[in-house]
Amino acid sequence: MAYEDSAGGGGSAFPPLTFNSSADEASAKRIAARRFDEWAGTVASFTKDVAAKLERDGEPVWSGPASEPFHRALLGDPAFAKKIPGYRNPYLDTAGNLRRSADKLEENRNR
Repeated sequence: MAYEDSAGGGGSAFPPLTFNSSADEASAKRIAARRFDEWAGTVASFTKDVAAKLERDGEPVWSGPASEPFHRALLGDPAFAKKIPGYRNPYLDTAGNLRRSADKLEENRNR
C-alpha cells in the first residue's frame, strides 16, 4: 500500500493522506477496518472477562489488579488511532462507551 503524506511529514498530528490510486485508498480502508475490528474484539473480550471477575469477586475495574490491563485494553493502539483519522472518532467513542459500561457494571455490583 503506497501513500504519500501530503503535509510533507511535519505539522499536524493528523496529516491528510494522499493515495496513489483509488485501489490504494480502498486497501488502506480495508486494513484500517480490520485493525479496528481486531481492537474492538480484544476490548470486548477483555470487558467480558472483567465483568465475569466482578461477578465472581466484586473487584472494582478501576482499582486493584484489574485496572492496569483494563486501561491498556481501552486505549488500544494509539498509533493506529492517529494514523487513520477517519477511524479516530469511532475508536475513541467505542473506548468511551466501554468505559461507561464498565463503570455501570461496577456501580451495579456495589449496590
